[in-house]
Formats: sequence, structure tokens, C-alpha cells
Amino acid sequence: MQPLQSVRRGTRLLTLVALIAPPLAPAQEEEGAAKPRFSLSIKVSAPSGGDVDACEAFLLAPEGYAITKAWVAGTRGEIRLSASDLTDNAVARPPAGKVQLLVRAAGHCGTVETIALPTEGPVAVKLPKGQRVELHVKTPADMTLPADLEPVVFRAEQHPAVWLKAAGWKRGDQALASVPSLAQVKPLGEGRFAFEIEPGSSNLYVMISHPGFLRAYQAGPFAPATLRSGKLEMALPKPGRITATFKPKNGASEQPYTDCAMGVFVAVPLEGAGYYGFMTHEHHGVSTSCTWDDLAPGTYLVDGFTGTKATRYDRNQPGYFRDQRSLELAAAGTQDVTFEFEAFDEAAFKENLKGDRGVVLTISRQDGQPVADKPYKLTTYARFHAREVVAYEGTTDAQGRIALSGMAGGDKAPHLQVEVDGAEVGSIWLGGDEKQHEIALKLPPGAGDMAPDLRLHDTSTGHSLKLSDFRGQVVFIDFWATWCGPCQEPMKHNSEITARRAKDWAGKAVILGLSIDDTPDLVVKHCKTRGWDNLRQLWCGDGEKKGWGCEAVEVYGIRGVPTALLLDSNGKIVWRGHPANFKVEEEIDKLLKTQ
Repeated sequence: MQPLQSVRRGTRLLTLVALIAPPLAPAQEEEGAAKPRFSLSIKVSAPSGGDVDACEAFLLAPEGYAITKAWVAGTRGEIRLSASDLTDNAVARPPAGKVQLLVRAAGHCGTVETIALPTEGPVAVKLPKGQRVELHVKTPADMTLPADLEPVVFRAEQHPAVWLKAAGWKRGDQALASVPSLAQVKPLGEGRFAFEIEPGSSNLYVMISHPGFLRAYQAGPFAPATLRSGKLEMALPKPGRITATFKPKNGASEQPYTDCAMGVFVAVPLEGAGYYGFMTHEHHGVSTSCTWDDLAPGTYLVDGFTGTKATRYDRNQPGYFRDQRSLELAAAGTQDVTFEFEAFDEAAFKENLKGDRGVVLTISRQDGQPVADKPYKLTTYARFHAREVVAYEGTTDAQGRIALSGMAGGDKAPHLQVEVDGAEVGSIWLGGDEKQHEIALKLPPGAGDMAPDLRLHDTSTGHSLKLSDFRGQVVFIDFWATWCGPCQEPMKHNSEITARRAKDWAGKAVILGLSIDDTPDLVVKHCKTRGWDNLRQLWCGDGEKKGWGCEAVEVYGIRGVPTALLLDSNGKIVWRGHPANFKVEEEIDKLLKTQ
């Protein structure tokens, strides 16, 4: 999987699939470099304060990804974690900051603590007094519960590691050795299980996943009243089946590719969770088929592509092709999907862009002046072959106009990205019955332009404010979204800078996160989980206008996230670009000296 640099408008579905795995480890260290060290000592005590004998711990990132490969066992109430217990990714980048620490012991109730790493000494964890809960798992009449089935008890915050294990996720030959179940579940026989939970618990889920029987079926959240009763029931559905076929459209045995593959991804039934991959079926040859017959009911993506799992994102491989289908699978239902490879033919592709429609685009600057005599190009995307195709190009006239004719319209109309003088100014689509269109577009505000004002929602107070309310200060704006993978590291960095410089910059400079999420609650939850408590977060939505449809996206010409801007104290844009390689703290300090 190639690391993502940004998430462009209109690519969210594919991006969710790409974001399901934990972040990639950085490049290998130079030979002779000192290996990172990690150690954590945990002192576990019983509810009475006494020692516990057999205990174990599991570390999760704030996002819920596994930091340890498995439960780490301890004795006499002491657990010691070292670098050898970490996943490969965590070894390459030792955990720092807030993490989730799961601790459990035989005969006791498990608990989750939020701790900050590194620690100066042992972390003391006192197990809460537990409440016994019995779970009755019921199966359809013609299904028999596997003898080695182990239900997994978890909270929503732990779902990534639970679902990745249930989905059989692994990198290379390495997979999670165990699943971070919050409770040690004891089988009682005849589909009954017992475990301990903390009294007053809420937001608890139970996962049943056993390949060949039923994969990744989640129940919950169970209501507090149900948990207090001490009795839970789970009625399992009959598994559904997906059969996928990959073949060349022309049926010929000679093709530009030598391998093909297919994969299945499931939509996790939790808000904002995205898709998790089950498995990939690989085949050396030009056609293949595969059946997955142990799937829980739900929403799935089926992925068909040339190459192998390792090369699925390599767009330069011969005969690159990739397609995805979304489908709903009912209990005991069946779905058949067929992918037909067709080699990319640019001439034929462009022929399909022809029709009887026309458009006149008028391009202006932020001050209304025409963008005259500047190069332009209109591009579209060959989805199956991951290629950007230049459909039209030329030079704007003296009035900043682009006149085009003979274009496809209606159902055949492509989405065309408009770029003028090297800047993306928007996209057009000539759908509907109208033959001739007139569209006005503006260059997005950039260096030298005044920053357009915006009405925003403060996620910490719930109040409305304007961007111009920060006039008089140097302002760094970072447009982002909680579902955007490449947005996370810059936003974490913004929070760290704010924590370190808030007092120095008080009244003089501020860093703002501007979220294009669907709701402000998603932003609050996301930032709280990660400990980004220092950063001012503003939501761009307003009623029905949210996500890519919000005013800020239109006014600022945001075509992908993250996108950042640096404003001087007068509200003039000094810089615009991707925040990953921008020295935010240094540039703010430099600008403050000139104000």
C-alpha cells in the first residue's frame, strides 16, 4: 500500500478502504543507527487493594489500533512491556503521548486506562469490582456453534484492533497474535459464556468471528439496563455468500497483465469507522473466481484488480486495472460480482467525451479581474485505469473566457476538473437537458489575496463566529477531516505546537483546524480521543451545507484535504499549500517579527 499524500474531492470511498490499516512504518533506519527503546512497567492490584496473580495488558493507540502484538502476561501483579512486545510499526515509531491501556486478570473485571507515554515510573492500575454477565449465543437451527468460539467484548474505542483481527488483517506474514477483548470470556457450554464487566458499563459490543462459520458479526451497543440485568442474548444470522469473478472482456488468453486478484471489504457498523478488508484472493493468470461464504449481513465493497495484493496500487504496472462494487448482503443472501478487464484506449476514451453540448467558462481573479491569456486544461479521470486524461486545453482569451463545443452531456457527461494557469479553479458537469452552458469560476484565493470571510462553528463552545474575528493576529488555517488519513499527522503537529506556544502567541497568533466533516460532534470525539485538546477546532458546515458542499470549500476552492493557509494580521494570505512539509512554527514566528 502506498502512503497517501492527500485526499481529493470525490475520492472518499476509495480512501476509506486505503485507510483501514495502521500507518506505514517510516523508511528503514540507516545502518548503525540506535534502535528506539521502549519499556513500560504496570502494577496491578485487585479491587480490595491486594495483588492479583495472573494478569495481562494490551496497548492500543488512541485511534484503537494495536500497539502490542498480543496480550502481555504478568505475575504477582506486575507486568513489564518491552520493544519485543510491540507491533513492527510501533517498534519503528515507539508510542508517545496518550494511549489506551487494557488490563485484565483471571477472575476479575478488565479495565481501560488512558495513560501518557513515556512514563517516569510504574503505572498503577486497580481493577474495578466486577459484575458477572452471562451471554447466550443462539444459532439458526441448521448451524452448530464451534467448540473453540471465543466472543470478544469491546468498546467502540477499541474497534479497529478488534475488527482488524476479525478480518484476518496482516502485513506481510505478520498478524495480530490475539484480539484485545476487554473481558476474559469463560465458556459454560451450550452456547453460554460468562465474563465480568464494570458496574454501570455502557457502549459495550460483542463480536463473533470464526472463519468458516460466521465472520465478523457485531452486536451492540447493549443498553446499561440490559447489562445490569446480567443476561445478554445474541441471535446469530445465517451467513451470506459473495462470489466474484475476474476475466478479460475480450476473452483472449493473451493480456498485458499476468496476475489478477479480488478482495472483500466490510463496512464497520460504527459511525465514522469506514471499511475493513477481509482477505484477498490472488491468482496467476488472466481470469479467476472466488467465493466467500461465511459473511455476516452488511454493506460490502468487492475489489477486482490486475496484479497482486502487493502491487494493487502500482499504476505503472502493465495492464493496470481496478474496479470496486458496493453491495448489500442479507442474512443467508447471495451476491455475484463480475469484473471485466478492458485495456485502456485513450483515443476511444476521448471519443466518448464527444457530444452536442457546449460551454463558455469565464475565469476571474478574487478581485474580479479576468484571467486573460493564460493556459488552461480540463481533465477527467479514467476510473478503472487510474489515469488523468486531458480532454481539452488551450489559452483563455482577453476576457478570461474558455469556449468549448461538441462535448458529451446528460448521462454521458464526465466530471471535468478545470485548471487555469496551474491552479485548480473548480469542476464542471454538463448534465441535464440544457445544450449550452455559461459558468463563471474564480481562481482560488492564494498568496497576495485577502482571505475571504467565513461563518464558522466553534466545536468547543457551540457558538457561531467569523474568520474575521481573528483579524489582528497571524492565523494558520488547516482544512481537514477526521476521515482523511493524510490530515492526521499535520493536525497532531498543530496541537503539539499550540500546547507549546499558546502563552507566547496569546493575542498575537493562532492555529485553527477547519473541519469539513458532516457534523461537529465527529470532530469533538475524534480530537478528544487523540488528546488534541489544545487546538481551536472550527466546523465549516451550516445546516444542509456540509462536507464537500459547505461554503468554505466553495469560497476557498478546496479540491483536497489537507489544505492550509497562513494569513498575516491584516487577513492577507501569505502562503497556501499542503501542511505536511510546511514549517508552521518557524513561519509564524518569522511573520510575527514583520507585523
